[in-house]
Amino acid sequence: MGGGVHDERCPECGANEIGRGENGIIYECFSGQLDGERVDGIPCLRNQLAQATGTDRRRTQAKPVTLDVRPEVSWFAHEMERKLQANDHKSHWIGESTNRLLKRLFDEFLELQLALALGSAKQVRDEAVDVANFAMMIADVVRSERGE
Repeated sequence: MGGGVHDERCPECGANEIGRGENGIIYECFSGQLDGERVDGIPCLRNQLAQATGTDRRRTQAKPVTLDVRPEVSWFAHEMERKLQANDHKSHWIGESTNRLLKRLFDEFLELQLALALGSAKQVRDEAVDVANFAMMIADVVRSERGE
């Protein structure tokens, strides 16, 4: 395996490519391709996890909220969902390690600090939404793994 990251994605779950050799590709989900053909015997782990847990690997079905919520919470939740939908082409967070998600949350936190110091209100909002989404992803992964 050599080379850097490319734009190929797992055809099953959309996981990013993490390496490639002369004739093959391996993805974050540990599935792969050889000479453009799917490698038998190396299943997409994210797809298997989604099937085992009964969750869609990209996006679960939206559920109506019947709770009375503050207008600020409703607005922010809509902003979070808008950002998540804009990234539906990426793989689902179920199956990601909490350490990786926590690192991404910390990166977003640093971007939020920078936006607070130098950015516009829109940049602050966008970075705050990113922080909240990664915090939600961590909570969802733990809930999925440990139950609630």
